[in-house]
Amino acid sequence: MNQKYKNLLWVTLKDDESFPKIAESLTRIGLADEDMNVLSQECYILHKQGKYAIAHYTELLSIDGYKVDLMYDDIQRRNFIADMLVQWNLCSIASDNECDESFDSEIGYSVKVIRFADKDDWDLISTYDIGELNEN
Repeated sequence: MNQKYKNLLWVTLKDDESFPKIAESLTRIGLADEDMNVLSQECYILHKQGKYAIAHYTELLSIDGYKVDLMYDDIQRRNFIADMLVQWNLCSIASDNECDESFDSEIGYSVKVIRFADKDDWDLISTYDIGELNEN
């Protein structure tokens, strides 16, 4: 696998239905402005050469060649979100970069999960377009 993908958090899917479930769930997980009912998606599931990774959008921008500041909090939120997916039995962590489960409590409080039934009440903002050519 290409060096630029090495630090992603690789996961193993539980079954064939996990990929679309994870992709849809991730659209409803992120940072929210609750006054405006706006949620910005933090993480995406990436399929690369038969493997799957949970990636923070800044990691994906970096892979595309953009100069970004990938912050410790970004990785902590990614790991927190991946841990939720594991708890929901959608995947397991397969990466050498194991999920640090000792999350800062502020990280967990900053992540909002919108219930599927409530998603039409929110403006769900995609922060990255997987599959589209992102030119820098």
